[in-house]
Amino acid sequence: MKSNDIFCKLYDVWKKEEGKIIFENEHAYAILSVTPATPGHSIVIAKEHVERLEDLRGAELEGFVDAIPATAQAIRDIYDADPERIVRFYRSLRADPRPADENVRKKIVEKATKMLQNKYLRLKPDRIAYNIGINVGEYAGQTVDHLHAQLFPRRERGPGIVTAMEQSFENN
Repeated sequence: MKSNDIFCKLYDVWKKEEGKIIFENEHAYAILSVTPATPGHSIVIAKEHVERLEDLRGAELEGFVDAIPATAQAIRDIYDADPERIVRFYRSLRADPRPADENVRKKIVEKATKMLQNKYLRLKPDRIAYNIGINVGEYAGQTVDHLHAQLFPRRERGPGIVTAMEQSFENN
């Protein structure tokens, strides 16, 4: 971790906060998203500061890719051990959104409130139902210049990535 992006700056802070990092290996770590789209939405982050997937090679690439299904399993393990942990996480976000920027704080509170009202919040995700997304480059929507993957646990059938992309292009 050598840069000033949020993932590099906060890694050491998150390591000290019990339960903040939900999975970690030598080359990647995962946290619950503070702006979740689904209950348990997580972010898998490369430990090496790289911006793009193709910048990783060998063990670093393997470790990052391996972290994705391992994070899905970590989410299921949290639901097995203590499903209220997810509820407490979203409650803590709503009560204490830390970013200094008012717009970011507002978004975090809105997302946390929405998750706390989600009918699937306490329902363990299916073993095989999740979407994965990696935005690579500005035109693809990458907003943090540090490689990370979004993992979205699913509990009901809905649009997949291709359908969502098609709808996005239809609206432009």
